[in-house]
Amino acid sequence: RRNKIYDGKDVGIHVCKKGLGLFEQNEIINNPLAGVDVESGADPKMIENKIHHCEGAGVYIHDTGLGLFEKNEIYANVLSGVEIKTFSGPTFVENKIYDGCESGVYVHADGAGTLEKNEIYGNAYAGVQIRSGANPTLSKNIIRDGKRSGVYVHSGGGGILVENEVHGNAGDGIEVETKATPKVQANNIYGGKGAGV
Repeated sequence: RRNKIYDGKDVGIHVCKKGLGLFEQNEIINNPLAGVDVESGADPKMIENKIHHCEGAGVYIHDTGLGLFEKNEIYANVLSGVEIKTFSGPTFVENKIYDGCESGVYVHADGAGTLEKNEIYGNAYAGVQIRSGANPTLSKNIIRDGKRSGVYVHSGGGGILVENEVHGNAGDGIEVETKATPKVQANNIYGGKGAGV
């Protein structure tokens, strides 16, 4: 608790092989790979941390990684703020994910997970990008003021998008490619520079 983890030669925090743990009110900054790497069935709780200015993703969850991420600030990372892939299913609640150099949240390669009541804004790519067999659930998030689409579902992507507020993005509010299969219900989409959906 309340540690500063910075300037390492690998990831800031690595939780693997069904590892657990509570990580609270730490600052994870300026690591050459991801700020936090969760894999192989690990299921940590990460609460009120600041994860920023890392050279990889802020949080990278892969290979059946889990975890509860609540009330963290994830910002200004070189890759996506959060990357979820390969049968991982974390839960993100009430985080702020912003000012990333790529997407705010990138779910691909059969990733899943639940994102609820997060604020995702000011990212260089889509606020949330869903690709290639990914199937996340997005509920009651605010996805705003991104430099491209609010949510971009590529061909082969799925997901459930319900009761999100999507506004002020430079592209479409929700962009869905051919052969993408998201379920989109009761979202409030407004104020963007492209189409709503």
